[in-house]
Amino acid sequence: MRPSSKLIIAVLVPILVATAIAPLVFPAGSICESCHAPGKPEGNYVFAQPQLTFTSPSVVQPNSSVNVSLSVSHAGKYTVKSFTADLSLEGPGDLESGETSAKDIRNIGSEGGSAVIAWKVHAGSEGMLLVNASINYTAHFKHTNTQGNDEYPYQFLRALTVMVRPIALRISLSELSFSTGAGTSKTFELAALSEVKNITLKVSPNIAGAANVATTALGKLGAGERHTVTVNFLGGSEAINNGRIDLVWENATGVKDSGFVAVRVVQPPQQEAKSPVPLLGRATGLVSLGLLITSILLGLVKMGKARRARLHCAVSWFILGLSVYHGLILLLGPYSSLTLGTYVILGYASAAVMGVASVNGLLDKWMSRKLGYRTWLWLHRISTILAIVLIIVHAIMIGTDFKFLRGLAGGEGGGGNGRGD
Repeated sequence: MRPSSKLIIAVLVPILVATAIAPLVFPAGSICESCHAPGKPEGNYVFAQPQLTFTSPSVVQPNSSVNVSLSVSHAGKYTVKSFTADLSLEGPGDLESGETSAKDIRNIGSEGGSAVIAWKVHAGSEGMLLVNASINYTAHFKHTNTQGNDEYPYQFLRALTVMVRPIALRISLSELSFSTGAGTSKTFELAALSEVKNITLKVSPNIAGAANVATTALGKLGAGERHTVTVNFLGGSEAINNGRIDLVWENATGVKDSGFVAVRVVQPPQQEAKSPVPLLGRATGLVSLGLLITSILLGLVKMGKARRARLHCAVSWFILGLSVYHGLILLLGPYSSLTLGTYVILGYASAAVMGVASVNGLLDKWMSRKLGYRTWLWLHRISTILAIVLIIVHAIMIGTDFKFLRGLAGGEGGGGNGRGD
């Protein structure tokens, strides 16, 4: 048989065999409960739900409009998909004409981000208006396990109450939102519907060190007068969902009333430092596979037998060492929880078989005397082909650079590699 024919058989046959047996031996996995489900962080992944802030003014005038908003933000590591919120009302109020109860947002990617959904509600006669939101979304995870579906559905409920009654002072905003950058300021407006006096403003204790108001005490406002309140963000605070600017005032007859403006301090998405370890692990795996093919070529070449054999052996032992390094750098680093994963074990097995083939090559003269040259040669070839089959299945089912082959192998649902999104 010609060397070119031997090369085709040695390289293509293991690829075809590995592609054919992969879906039979390693079927697609189910939902990865160990690392994606709430309350189960065993897979080295702790789910942090997005921040969901549901706000509206605490008190509104009868027969007036009120804005209700739902703010969504998350710091990344997964994608928020198919986010839908459905609003329902109990009490004196209806959606404004033309408004729809169910609304959705764009997907928020794995680097994190935020979005807002808003509704306009018409408050009717006096009473208590209960506003409910049913929230559904799908989290698309970055895998930390070698098997499983990487999408998981979540559902939340949010509710708030709005008092519908006559008030003397109207507050223009229900919520202020700051990023964590210090030195920013935002404003809202107070409008007197009738005479008000002794207006005081106070920052809630949980953000007292992070924000202040330029004026904490006002005299009085006559009917129709307005006043702009400036809120300064000082920084030095973690993300806060329930900060407030509390307002208290008296009407013309001395009856006290109150309201508040919600304050949110939102941290920008935290970008994790990119570790060189996964890239180095991928590179060593690919180089090992490339050198294994090179080693096969060297084994088939007939010219310069002695020098070619020495180079063939040197490359084979280098591949074995590089493969061991490839496994150690990943399993002692970012994928320490995957030491017994199905496709990871294939990597161990391929390294073991490569070790057998290398030792077999090193002892060629001794084994040829004991077993015969042809027996030794076929043992060497079979162990090499088996190592290639194991490596290719390992690469197809878990390798970042072989995702495009997972569809052919039937392992798209269970071939996550820890970094794919």
